[in-house]
Formats: sequence, C-alpha cells, structure tokens
Amino acid sequence: MTMIGDIFVIPEAVHQGDFVLRLTEGLKADRRRQTLQQYVVTPQLVQSFEQSLSLIGSAVTTNTSKGA
Repeated sequence: MTMIGDIFVIPEAVHQGDFVLRLTEGLKADRRRQTLQQYVVTPQLVQSFEQSLSLIGSAVTTNTSKGA
C-alpha cells in the first residue's frame, strides 16, 4: 500500500512564514523557474491584487497619496 508520506514530503512541524514567498529570494536568477513552477494564485490572492491595483490606479488618476 502506498502511504501519503511516500508521495509528499510532510514536514515534522510547520511554522508561520514557512510557505511565504520571499521575493528577494524567489526572484534570484537561479530560483526564478522554481518560483514560477511552485507559485499558486489563490482566489484570495487575486482579490488582494485587484484591491492593490485599484488603490494604485485611483492614486495615479486623482494625483493623490493613498496609504495602505
């Protein structure tokens, strides 16, 4: 019988930040391909990008500062 641990690497412990993409690390020339292959765009991430870009767009079109 195949066990799930035979298919996936299951860590002994998981800590906050273990699955955070650090762009300073993930976009280095030798890691770009791996970063793109492993990057997952969730619905929450799409919503966050849409909100961020909307805020930026509003600041640009109204020529006002918008802090977030």
